[in-house]
This record gives sequence, C-alpha cells and structure tokens, in this order.
Amino acid sequence: MSKRTPSAAQLKGLAKGRATQAYNRTHNSMVNSDIASLRSQVAEEIAKSQFSAGMNVTLGDIDEEYVPDLKSLRNRTRIFERMANDPIIRGQLRAIYMTLTSGVRWKVEGGSQEQQDLVASNLLRQGDRHLWMASSWLDFLHECLGVLIYGFSLFGKTRVNVGDKNVFGHLAWLHPRSVSENGWRMTENDELYEIWRSYTAPDGTHYSQEPIPIEDVFMLCWDRRGPNWEGNSFIRPMYRPWVLNEMAEKIDMIDLQNRGVGIPVAKLSGSGGPKERDTLIEILKSLRGGDKSRAFIVLEQDEEIEFLTSKNPAREAEGTMRQHRKNIVKAGGTEFFDSASGEGGSKGGASALATGFFINVDGIRVQLEEMINFGVGPMPGIVQELQDMNFDNVKEYARIVGSRVSPTEQLDNVPILIEAIQKKAIPANRKHANELAEKLGYALLTEEEYEKAIEEQKAAIPGTQDAGGGSGRPNGPGKDADGRDDPNATRLSDAEKKTLGASPHLKRPASWPWLRSPQA
Repeated sequence: MSKRTPSAAQLKGLAKGRATQAYNRTHNSMVNSDIASLRSQVAEEIAKSQFSAGMNVTLGDIDEEYVPDLKSLRNRTRIFERMANDPIIRGQLRAIYMTLTSGVRWKVEGGSQEQQDLVASNLLRQGDRHLWMASSWLDFLHECLGVLIYGFSLFGKTRVNVGDKNVFGHLAWLHPRSVSENGWRMTENDELYEIWRSYTAPDGTHYSQEPIPIEDVFMLCWDRRGPNWEGNSFIRPMYRPWVLNEMAEKIDMIDLQNRGVGIPVAKLSGSGGPKERDTLIEILKSLRGGDKSRAFIVLEQDEEIEFLTSKNPAREAEGTMRQHRKNIVKAGGTEFFDSASGEGGSKGGASALATGFFINVDGIRVQLEEMINFGVGPMPGIVQELQDMNFDNVKEYARIVGSRVSPTEQLDNVPILIEAIQKKAIPANRKHANELAEKLGYALLTEEEYEKAIEEQKAAIPGTQDAGGGSGRPNGPGKDADGRDDPNATRLSDAEKKTLGASPHLKRPASWPWLRSPQA
C-alpha cells in the first residue's frame, strides 16, 4: 500500500496547529510567571511590618536622648570623642580592641567550599589577592568598633567586578558626624530607605543633605532597639561620672593653685611713708618670681583682706574623683582595672573580676559577628550580600566566625584532645589534626600533607607499614608465639598497674591565671 502524501492545505493546517500550540505554551508560561511574580509581591507586602515603634522621630530626626548637650548628633559625637580620649575610658576601649585583635582567630565556616573561598578572599584577605577588599580585615574591624564610641558605624559600599565574581572593592568608613540631623529617612512603618549626609570634602566642596540609598550603606548599631539607628553608645553610661569627675578635677586644681601658689601680703608699719611702700612692693614682686599671673597685696595698718571660702581646710577631692572613676569602669564592665588600686583591693580580686571582662568582650565579638554576617534589622550583612551577589538560591550562608575570647582555654584543651585521640575516644583524622594545629598557632595541613605525614609516621615505626599490626606490635607471632617479644616486660607493666597503694593518674586542671590568688 502506498503512503498518501498530505496536501498543501493539510500541511498548512498542521503548521498552524503547531504554531497555535507553541503560542499557547508560551502564553501559559508567561501567565504563570506573572502570577508567580504577583504572588511574590503580595507575599512581600504582607510580610512588611504594618507597625511603627512609636519612637520620637520627626522628619528624619531621631530624638531619643534626654540630656540637652547630647540631643544634637553633631554635638554628641564631639563629646563622645572627648570622652574616648579620657585615660580611664580610653584604657577600657583599648583593652577591648587589643583583646579582639590578639586573642581572636577569624575564619569562615558553613556554606559550600566555593562560598567560603569567596568570603575569605574578599573580606579576610585569605586567598586570591585579586579579590581582596581595599582595607585589611583588622583595619575594617577597628573601624567597626567605632560603634562602641558613637553608637553606630556607617560604611559606603563600592562594588566591583573581578572576572566572574562581584565583590566589595572598598567599604569606606563614613563619620557619624556627617549624618544630617534629619538624615534618617524612614517610611511610616519605620523602614529606613535613605540616609542624608552633610559634610565638606577634602577639596573644599561642601555637600548638604546628600542622599545615599540604604542599599549602598553597611551599618552597625550598638544597643539598638527598633528603628533607633543611632543606637546607644557603649560609653554613654559613662557620661555623667565623666562630667562630674572633670568638674571635681577642676575644683581640685583651682584649690591647689590657690593654696599652693599663695598671694604675697605686706603690711605697712605706718611710719615709713612712700619709701617703705615702694620697698615692700619690690620685695613682693621678687617673691612672685616675675610671674604676673597672680597679684600681690599691700595693706595699710587697719586694712584686711581674706578668702571667706578658704578659712577652713579644703575638702580632699581625691575621694570624690575615685568614686567617679569607679562608676566609669563599672559602666564598662572593667572593674578589675581599678580594684587592685582601690582601698581593700587585691591582685587576686582583680584577677577574679577579669573573668567577667573576658566574657563581656566575647559578647562584643558575638554581636560583631552577627552584624557583619547578617546585618542590622532588616538590612543584610556584607557577608550575606556578597554571597547573594554571586550565587543563586543560597541554602546555607558561609559566615565569618571568631574564636572564643579566652587567654588559655584553647591551650588548656590541647592535652585533653591529644589524650582522647591516643585512647581512640576521638578518631585521628585531618580535621582534628588541624584543630590542634590551629590552637597552637601552626599552619593547617592539606589532605596531601596529612597523608604524607601519616605515611612517614608509619615508616618510622617498625611493624606498621602493612595493615594488621598496631604501633610497636609485629603482624605475626614473635618468640613467645603470642605476638609479643617481651612478655616479662608486659607482665611487669601489668603488675605495676595493680600495685596496691599506687596513686591514680590525675588530670591536670585547666589553668585560669586570672583566677589564681597570689601566694602568701
């Protein structure tokens, strides 16, 4: 039977039908895509907060401060900078900075290896130098810690493309003083969408109310509640004792000047006349030593002059200032700085209080991690945004993690970990080997380096080259036909273990030097 050839009309109809099907599929796909997009928009609108925190915010001006001198953001930043240069406050801030710098090791955890490599290279500068950010990690961390002084820290994001990667070229620190008084632009539901800045550039150009979209800003806030983007400075509770301490110091210096640099007084006898007066004046001038900052007095017979407020001995200001200093260090959680020097203080007591200080610094480390990784409020962190710029549908974000703040905890755990590995309570593998190396400050081993080290270790111990024998034990039976060549030594060892009255092995306790009391 011969095949029938379709006519031109049939072919045309068939082509038209296929075209219609293709159009319908395309149309349906577009409709479904539009429906999915609308559903996503509706979900976003529903997810948006429909509430306002009810803070004192008027046209971008956050007014939550009750002290008149601190109400203005520009004036507040200048006062906080003066406070930060106070020896006591600066000592506390430096202790936090240096502890986080020297006592914390930073690394990247979670996510895929590709995500970890990208974050480590761009932000930590641990990897391809072409992906490095302009600032080093420690430099960036120090700028982030400005949040303790000002209450918030701002960074302008500069994004660049390197090969097939989108990374941060620079995170420029923006001075909190440059934020306009009404610069926090928010919606009626407290959503921050823009920041206005007023400042003078290095070339002398003045910018007023310059708007920056919130997408181009990375922000950290300290002690923030709700949309209070100005935060609450770490040193803000120190303000009152700092002001009172400055006042007490001034009063003490004025009293010291009045009493330590006395005013020369001469009394005329009444019979010498002008010549006697001129002579006494010259004597008084010489007593002043040529210093014209203080006057002298020449009294007639019946004239009197005195300080009504200085008849009695002056009250010592040192006790008042000491109390204000204690209030400052209490506000910062660093009582051990002042405890040993105060009345009844001891080095042992200061060491015990240091434990609380390290716990507080570790809490600061945890909060910094969270803000750098995942941002403040609804705004994303730079680690999260970096991965969103380069990967689709991220299921688990890689994150920057710092080690716990503890001077000796890492080293104290080393003997315990080694003992557990030797007793096979924990399997020996590259992960645990690198954990020990990291705690001791050595470089981490690659898989090849670890395998090579294991092979060299086996080659150095007789009887371990082939599978089946343990360390020090031959694969086959020895002279005693029991797999050991020295049964006497073995039995002696067993007998020693069973010796009556032998003291059991005690685990060395963890060393916490700040908890040790000094020897009497």
